[in-house]
Amino acid sequence: MNNKLHDILRLLETRPSLSRRDIAASLAVSRRTIDRYANLLRLGKKTWSELKDLDGSALNAMFNRRRQASEKVRPVPEAITAALNGPGMTLLAVWEDYREEHSAPTLSYSRFAALYREHRKAQNLVMRKAVVPGQCVMTDYSGVRPFYIDCSTGEQIPVELFVGVLGASNYIFACCTATQTVPDWIDAHTRMLAFFGGAPASVIPDNLRSAVTKSGTEPVLQQTYADWARHNGMAVLPARPGHPRDKGAVEGAVLIVQRFVFPKLRKRSFFSLAELDAAVTGLLKPLNERPFQKRPGSRQSEFDTLEKPALMPLPGEPFVYAQWSPKQKVPRDYHVSVHGHWYSVPFDLVGHRVEPRVSPTQVEIFCSGKCVAKHNRSKEKGAHTTDRAHQPDTHRAEAERTPEGIIAWAETVGPNMKAVVEKQFRQKVPLQGLPSAGALRNLAKGRSNEDLEAAATRALELKIASPTGVRRMLESSKTEVTRSCRRRSSGTPLTAPRARRLPHASSSTGGAK
Repeated sequence: MNNKLHDILRLLETRPSLSRRDIAASLAVSRRTIDRYANLLRLGKKTWSELKDLDGSALNAMFNRRRQASEKVRPVPEAITAALNGPGMTLLAVWEDYREEHSAPTLSYSRFAALYREHRKAQNLVMRKAVVPGQCVMTDYSGVRPFYIDCSTGEQIPVELFVGVLGASNYIFACCTATQTVPDWIDAHTRMLAFFGGAPASVIPDNLRSAVTKSGTEPVLQQTYADWARHNGMAVLPARPGHPRDKGAVEGAVLIVQRFVFPKLRKRSFFSLAELDAAVTGLLKPLNERPFQKRPGSRQSEFDTLEKPALMPLPGEPFVYAQWSPKQKVPRDYHVSVHGHWYSVPFDLVGHRVEPRVSPTQVEIFCSGKCVAKHNRSKEKGAHTTDRAHQPDTHRAEAERTPEGIIAWAETVGPNMKAVVEKQFRQKVPLQGLPSAGALRNLAKGRSNEDLEAAATRALELKIASPTGVRRMLESSKTEVTRSCRRRSSGTPLTAPRARRLPHASSSTGGAK
């Protein structure tokens, strides 16, 4: 009415040739209304030049009297909302309490309810969000589940329908999983990123247990899901409980997939999860290429032009699902139990708490977020796997005091030392040679491999391949070097060693003397 009031006053003041009936017909108001404002203009002695710059609120205040405020007590809408949160409370019960609390006149129930409805409408606002390409993907499971038929029993086996949608282009991915457990949840996300050909900056999941172990204002992510996001360089931003609009795009995408996929599958029978999943993923291309109804293009065209260039490249290797085991304290033997098998950690972590992470082929052990040990997974119960680098020197030396360990050490020295060591085990009882081989191993303290190999070579030439023989060769070599150093320091020239005298050829052939 405020805009019409401006027009009524304008026509009454600037168009005196128009009758009041004509003005009422042109503005679709009653003639009595025109007569009323004409009389108010005449009594108020106002001119159009004074009124034309006033807005509708000012004109309404000038020409229309305010209604007298009601003396009835008006309720507080926030107090009504708080009261309705109580168990079993209804709006009628709140109104009855409101009437009992006030002795002054109160509103009728109809007026009370109308005021509260107006308040709720003003509070239930919807925000339009501008999503940046490559910013997020929203994921959820469908409430309506497809199924396949068990060939042996003919029973219908329901499965889960996973749906993911990119925020900017509404590009949709869907697949079937057997359950909503963590392995299936992670596998569906990995397949989704492979379908997109890249990774957005964040993922907005629902608050199911496979994604969030504790929901609320500070949600706690499921650990494997957090590892998956970290591997792909993404952030996980769970939707708030009770706020479906936080992931409104996927809520709509689930409905779109249900209405597009289910009618096309209803006349077909599937006898395995893989067969059903292949049928669902095969319908994604026509679904994404279907044109929009109210704007040009399609999900596929929006994805190709906007979203795909903004996605981050995927890692070189896909994420491998791994399960975290409970934390445990490292015992004195520096081995921790993982699924019944014992794996070593560095000995200096004894007494610390570590957390194993188990994949199908590997076991990783973490301490304070850092990987401190990595082993190939073994399913042998009660056995142990030890990395020698995790042992202290004394334990490592004792572990290497075996025929195989000493021979392996001899190989690092040289072939002649290996030959000397192997000779010690050529007995009727090979282990009888372990002390001698251990004595050879002890000769390495403070000596280089070159000296050991040279001593072993001379011991083999002189046929004294024993610990005593090798030790004498080392001592003689040391004595020779000491003498040479003394001669150099005293200025005495070095002389060539005396040549060994060989017998005359005639003495061996019996020639003339």
